[in-house]
Amino acid sequence: MRVRLKGIYRVTSRLADGSPRTYYYAWRNGPRLEGEPGTPAFLKSYELALSRRSDKTAGTLASVFAAFQNSEAFRSLA
Repeated sequence: MRVRLKGIYRVTSRLADGSPRTYYYAWRNGPRLEGEPGTPAFLKSYELALSRRSDKTAGTLASVFAAFQNSEAFRSLA
């Protein structure tokens, strides 16, 4: 069964001997994935990359709004 992974970024480059080589990344500017697509090693490296991905809203004004909306003070407002 084939699993479609979201956000995989593929780059093909030429090696010094002229042969093409394809590299796979978890997302644009993300970590490079090991193994070939469809192998257990590839899926494991993809899951590891997703688990290490940081929350982009941390330290922003949006995170302050979200924290306030989840607080008891906000819920008690009419």
